[in-house]
Amino acid sequence: MRRRSLAWVVAGLFAGSACAPASPPAREAARAQVVYDLARGAHAADAEFPQRLLHFGTPATGAVEESGFLSVVRESQGPSVEVERACQVALHWKEAAERVAVLDLEPSTDAARGRLRPSFNGHDLDAVALADGRRRYAIRLPRSLQKARTNRLRLVFEKGPEPAPDGTAASARLFALAYGPAEDPWLRRLADPASGPALQATEDRGVPSLIQAGPSRLTYAIRLPAGARVLLRTRTPGGSEAAFRVTLGAGAEARELWSGAGGAAADVALPVAAGELALLGLEVQGRDGAPTWGVWEAPRVVGFGEQGGSHTEPDAAALARARAALGGVNVVLVIMDAGSAKHFGCYGYPRPTTPEVDRLAADGVVFERAHSPAPNTRVAMASLWTSQYPDENESGFNTRRRLPAERLRLAQVLAARGVHTAGFVANANAEPGLGYDAGFREYHRLYRGSGLVGAESFRPLLERFVAEAKGRGRFFLYVHYKEPHVPYNPPPPFPGMFLPPGAQPVSAGRAMRFVRTTPKKPYPRPEELPGLVALYDGTLAYGDREVGWLRSRLEAAGLLERTVVIVTADHGEALGEHGFIGHNDQVYEESVRIPLVVRFPRELGLAGRRVGALVDHVDMAPTILDLMAVRGDPSAQRAFRGTSLLPVALGAPGRPFTVSRNTGALPVFAIHQGGHKLVLTPRPEGAPKSELFDLGSDPDERRDLAESDPLRAAFHRQELLRFLLALRPDRAAGEAAEPMTPEALENLRALGYVN
Repeated sequence: MRRRSLAWVVAGLFAGSACAPASPPAREAARAQVVYDLARGAHAADAEFPQRLLHFGTPATGAVEESGFLSVVRESQGPSVEVERACQVALHWKEAAERVAVLDLEPSTDAARGRLRPSFNGHDLDAVALADGRRRYAIRLPRSLQKARTNRLRLVFEKGPEPAPDGTAASARLFALAYGPAEDPWLRRLADPASGPALQATEDRGVPSLIQAGPSRLTYAIRLPAGARVLLRTRTPGGSEAAFRVTLGAGAEARELWSGAGGAAADVALPVAAGELALLGLEVQGRDGAPTWGVWEAPRVVGFGEQGGSHTEPDAAALARARAALGGVNVVLVIMDAGSAKHFGCYGYPRPTTPEVDRLAADGVVFERAHSPAPNTRVAMASLWTSQYPDENESGFNTRRRLPAERLRLAQVLAARGVHTAGFVANANAEPGLGYDAGFREYHRLYRGSGLVGAESFRPLLERFVAEAKGRGRFFLYVHYKEPHVPYNPPPPFPGMFLPPGAQPVSAGRAMRFVRTTPKKPYPRPEELPGLVALYDGTLAYGDREVGWLRSRLEAAGLLERTVVIVTADHGEALGEHGFIGHNDQVYEESVRIPLVVRFPRELGLAGRRVGALVDHVDMAPTILDLMAVRGDPSAQRAFRGTSLLPVALGAPGRPFTVSRNTGALPVFAIHQGGHKLVLTPRPEGAPKSELFDLGSDPDERRDLAESDPLRAAFHRQELLRFLLALRPDRAAGEAAEPMTPEALENLRALGYVN
């Protein structure tokens, strides 16, 4: 989170009040840094409200959003989603009871003074008149229409007060949905037009505030800096009576650090050692438990220095020398589709699957903790080309959406600087019709009507490219091999190269059946799994051979020492780990940890270096721009989120964390931070499920520590949510893709994406 001086906060907090001049602690706080903005981070905190409250635009609501939701809107007042005409949510409970749902929404301009037509489990309910601005609307959910477990609430927005003819659909912005017993006083107060939302971040002249409906508690899991303090002021809107508390700890062990009524100010020291994790609570309570509202003005945690640690930085002179030595280099980017890092020799795999990549690794830099943002080719490559995260690009989640035209691609920046850009791909998930070819001067699809081509089929085109490159200017070459992607069908001798003695061979066709049906039947029998892994390893070895061939062509042409060669994968592959085969749906290490090997010209002296910093695909475009001396490009600086890995190779710290997500029906996320990893799986019935792993002692993610170490699990979960909620608003849902060619369709069918 961005840190700023608190001098202006303290001045604004106490200006015009009856408080005495700033005390020594307040003057000290003015020199501190803001470590946590508790108002802007409220929607990532753990919230306890009297009834279930869903905030749209967060992972918790992704599990209930069934249809009709458009772009996610993330602004200072909190997350929300856009809906055009209609949407449907799934609500869950165990047994029928009289219930009410309270919607927090803002109709579009043309929908104001229109109406909302709800239906519940297929039955129309009474229409609701819509007013201007953000308000709350109560919808009765009759007991007679309810079902056990899953119930569906459909919302239709119309421009006028009468039934809408064709062409009069309206749009709206949804903030939250609360539901519970019809007579619950908190819900009834929440639905009152005079009341505010249950939770909202606001800003007045640059000072953030948090509106919180009580009785409730927000719990923040934070890593404290040195000299940590909480600064805030309270008030009660609209004549409400409320009591405010700041606590430290969880549950019955939480202890009060401060309490007060509206109009009070707090400057409270947090008695926790620097770098330690802690739970900080903000509570709002009404008299005798009655519903109320409270406002926290500029609630911040401040302190000095970093949150428990320091980082080494690269020597500026060494970085300058490296950039000077790279002057005029070319870049070759090789993608080994579905290449899981754990199967590469340079990442510790005992079988000799990748001798050619290992040779590049010995001559270059190995990034040991590289991750894909998504275990899916389209989504991962979109992030690689645009240096943006999947939830910003969006197009990868829809099989027939192309990258929006306004998303700047790496190749476009390079081409504008006179670099010859060329792409060679064997996977229709990277086809031109999806917009991935933008900026490439030449872009070759190698798949044919028969569906698949092996890596060896690249040779004639690449041979010609390398021969012509000797008389051409600088180039960026992108080579996307299919291998080792399913169906694992390399030529002899690779299929049986790694088959253990006595193991049952598995055919490419049977491997495809496993991928298409897992976790349903058929699933490999225990005696078949060694054969499946051996077939994957053989396919990887075949692709590795072709990487060696490409290196030899560059070397023979005298280009190798004037070229940076990058070998990586779009994502990994599961081969029975966690009960899964293939990719797309889960985010464990076998699916998202990828190889990243960078072979620099020898004169840089980086051979044999291994880097333990966290990195991901979002860093690739800025890295390649840096290698090719395209630095400070204004368009790239505005559009690209990543940072160059050249300084990281020389000692810079890398990312504080990396984030991956799946592309299944439910948005499963993972965050890698420090030596730990948290997997967050939304559930329609309640709070998302957290799984916590210590990758240092448990690299295979077999021991879930979430229950035994709930504080650490909460910290990583909230870090992940803060990251997701801070992403730039994305209103471009992707353009319709060009019609798929028969060759592309056959290729996707052969790769297992189309049945």
